[in-house]
Amino acid sequence: MNAADITTEHRGTDSRLRANILNRGIMAHNITYKPITDPSMMALVHQASYSFQMPFVPSTAGGPRNAQTVEGGLFVWDGANTRVDHGTAFQWVLNPWDSNFGKIRVWTGSSWAAAGYLKPDTAWHQVSFLVDPAGQRVELSIDGTQIAAPYSRTPKNGWGTEVAARLQAEAISIYPGSAATSAPQHEVLIKDWTWTRQ
Repeated sequence: MNAADITTEHRGTDSRLRANILNRGIMAHNITYKPITDPSMMALVHQASYSFQMPFVPSTAGGPRNAQTVEGGLFVWDGANTRVDHGTAFQWVLNPWDSNFGKIRVWTGSSWAAAGYLKPDTAWHQVSFLVDPAGQRVELSIDGTQIAAPYSRTPKNGWGTEVAARLQAEAISIYPGSAATSAPQHEVLIKDWTWTRQ
């Protein structure tokens, strides 16, 4: 995968995250995020939300668009001290051949854990995050329903020495298999971002 395989289009009312736009035989990750770099980020309570929509329903019938996952998270990277990424994230499994199709999973710091179900559809859904690094607590909800999510700590190598918070959304295109020469595109729409810190 390279930068030519993904694009994010900011269209005024929403942003469209697209992955595997050249239809190559790959799994492409489009991670779109807003970072705020400031030493105070580890001491603040972060609350954020946005709405997301799949403009198509993934299907085993195939077609020009299909999906692996839609993901989102809120994290604070403590590069100055612990070199650990603190926060929470969700993953919506959208590969229609996967037995976890429609499942919501949460990031534990080292892996994804089952946490709920959201029927794949084309409706708008809202995700809300709270990350409190000082209190080591998080909250995560989708469409107003609380999801049991752990406070995750993820060590990172090769990241910088800054302290930076980031709100992110991600589209991962479907894994087509190691022998594939082509694969469908994937896209997700994001709007109504909010992020407060206090």
